[in-house]
Amino acid sequence: MGTWREQSIGTKFGCIAVAGLFGAVFISEFAHVISSARLMPRKQACHETLEDLSRALLAYAEEHKNHLPDAAHWREAIRTYLKPGKLVVCLDAKIGDGYAMEPRLSKVNLDALENPPETILLYETDAPDQKPRPPLTKTRHGAPNIAFADGHVKYGYGEYQQKLHERSDALLTGK
Repeated sequence: MGTWREQSIGTKFGCIAVAGLFGAVFISEFAHVISSARLMPRKQACHETLEDLSRALLAYAEEHKNHLPDAAHWREAIRTYLKPGKLVVCLDAKIGDGYAMEPRLSKVNLDALENPPETILLYETDAPDQKPRPPLTKTRHGAPNIAFADGHVKYGYGEYQQKLHERSDALLTGK
């Protein structure tokens, strides 16, 4: 069993080990909270930028007999519809500005869309110029921000994001 001194030293080491374990868990959780807190403003900034871009696209369409611009040149087409000096880049984008317009909506008349609130118009991507269609990014904020043809923007996540993309595909292809 040991002397009271040996038991006391063992108890002290046990307490130190437990305190160290709690400290490590606390530091780990604290680091996670801090990194999440850093991501939130960037995710929100990208969300707001996507709202600005979708409003500019809809304003463009309104002035062009409700037709969207050519998807290959949408950025140039809407430049005059954005506030001067407005940053239209996702700060976490790896390539380009980080946004893409759905190519199948190129020059489409918005009145011809079956369900604009479920039709993806713009979205975050890390390959904005990839042909034939840039993929949705899944890594930047955990999931992409997505703008729809009626102008609203949502943060897509996991299975929900995939269903949105599939539903938008079905609406655009008529299947």
